[in-house]
Amino acid sequence: MKRLFLLLVGLLIAPVVIAEPVCQNNDSASYEKCMMDSIANQLLNSRYNYAMDLLNTYEDWYRSQKKTDIKSLGRIYSNGAAIKYMKGDYESALNDYEGAINLYRSAYDIERAMEAVVNKGVVIASMNRYDEAIKVIKEAEEYYRKNNRIIDLSDVLFTEGIIYFFDNKISDALSRFSESSNLYLKANLKIRYLLAQVLQGIMKAKLGEYKEAAYLCQENILSSSLKYYCIALANDGMGNQKEAKMYFEKALSRIDTKVNQTLINSDEKAAQALSEKYAPIFTDYMLFMLKNSIKSM
Repeated sequence: MKRLFLLLVGLLIAPVVIAEPVCQNNDSASYEKCMMDSIANQLLNSRYNYAMDLLNTYEDWYRSQKKTDIKSLGRIYSNGAAIKYMKGDYESALNDYEGAINLYRSAYDIERAMEAVVNKGVVIASMNRYDEAIKVIKEAEEYYRKNNRIIDLSDVLFTEGIIYFFDNKISDALSRFSESSNLYLKANLKIRYLLAQVLQGIMKAKLGEYKEAAYLCQENILSSSLKYYCIALANDGMGNQKEAKMYFEKALSRIDTKVNQTLINSDEKAAQALSEKYAPIFTDYMLFMLKNSIKSM
C-alpha cells in the first residue's frame, strides 16, 4: 500500500527492481520467507509469470515435504490468487481467495483471513459487482474497528471509497475518503492522508460543493495531477473558467507534456474540453488504486 501512494503522488517514478536472492531450502522457515518475499517483489514489479513460477516451485517443495501447516497452504492460495488477479483471471482469483479464507479461518489466523477477505472484495468489485464487494469487505471493516486497527481500517475505508466511486455513489465515496484521511492523519501517515484528502475534495466537487473542494485541495501540499484536477473542477463549478482551464492544463501536463496548446484563454469551451480530456485519466487512476489495493501474503 505504501508503494501505491508513493507512485500516485509522484515520489516513486518507476518500479524498483531488486535482485532476487537465491532461496536455500535447508531451513523450512527461512526458505518459506525467502520465497514469499521474492514472490511479493515480482508482483510489485508486474512480473507475474515469474511470480507464478516461483509460487509453483514453492508449492512443489511444500507438498514434497508433506507439510501440514495450514497457514503456509493459505499463503500459497493467497499469492496464487493475487497473481491470477493481476493477470486478469478474476474467476480463478476469486476461487483461490475463498480457499485461502477457509484455510486461514481453520488455522484461527484471523488477521490473514481478513486481508484475504478484503482482497476477495476487490476482485468482486473488479467484476463490477459493487454491492456484493462492499458487503464482503464490511466484515474486515468491522473487525478492524472492533480491534482498533487504525491503519488497516484506513486502508479498507479508502478501498471502499474507490468502489463507491465506481458504483456512482459519490456521497458514500466522500464519507469513506473523509474518514480514511482523518485516520491516516491520526496515524501520522502523511502521504496517505494527503491523497485521501485530495480524493475527498474531488468527490465534493462532483457533488457541487465547490468551495469546500477548493479549500481542501488548495491547502493540500501535494504537487500532483489529482490535486490540480480537484482545483480545476472546483473553479469550473464556480464559473471561474480561466482558473479552471489553467489547473486542468496543470493536471494534464503532469502526465502528458504535449497538452493541446490550441486551447487559448479566450476559448470559452477550453475548460470543458480539458475536463473531458482528463476524466478518463482520473478513472484510470481510480482503477489503478483499486487494483493495487490487493495485498500479497
